Formats: sequence, C-alpha cells, structure tokens
Amino acid sequence: MCADYKFQEKRRCGRWKIGGLVFIKKGDEEIRGFCEDVSFRGIRIIVFRDLDLSEIFELTLTFPERRPIKTICKVIWKKEISNNKLRAGLSFLKISDADKEEIFDYVLKTDPLQLSNSWWR
Repeated sequence: MCADYKFQEKRRCGRWKIGGLVFIKKGDEEIRGFCEDVSFRGIRIIVFRDLDLSEIFELTLTFPERRPIKTICKVIWKKEISNNKLRAGLSFLKISDADKEEIFDYVLKTDPLQLSNSWWR
C-alpha cells in the first residue's frame, strides 16, 4: 500500500445490496423501514423516524416469499438524509445461524454475482 493511503475497510464481512422490509419493535411501537444492504454482521436501513445511537431493539427483516428473520440490533451510526428520513447502520447483536443461512440463500438465489464479487475483492 502507498503511504498516503488513509482509508481502511473495517468490515469483516461483505455486504450485499438487497431490498427487504424491516420492522423495528420498540416497546409497543413498531417502526417500518427498508433494507439497503445486509451482511452476516449487520444491516443498513432507511427509516422515517429518528433512532438513538447505541439504541438496542428487535428487528425483523423480510424478503419476498421468505420466512421473517428476527434479530437483536444496535444502532452503530446514523445520518439524516432528508426531513424525517434516516439512514442507519445496525450491528446484529443476536442472529441465529439459520437466519444467516436464510440471508445467504436469498442472496444466492436473487443475485449470485454479488456473492462471488464479495468473495474476490
């Protein structure tokens, strides 16, 4: 690497750009949003409500014609992208191996090129 290289990738897993709906459960409240990308370690979402940094909650991710994936997430970063529209990066604190397989299988069936590209970067 050259000495001027300052950016260093911190992710340990490749991310896959796949759409899906997300449902966040905070007490009695349910917040709906969209998945922008996902990995085995976290997810980037769009929601129409503010989330607090380090906030922990239950998130359900749904893909068309698939069973729901239930996780426990923590807000790692957030950025307001317009009025009442927030992009956030969430880390999975709890996700089952079966749910990781469901994500992998969905990406494999809908866009296998993303998998091979993430392996050979």
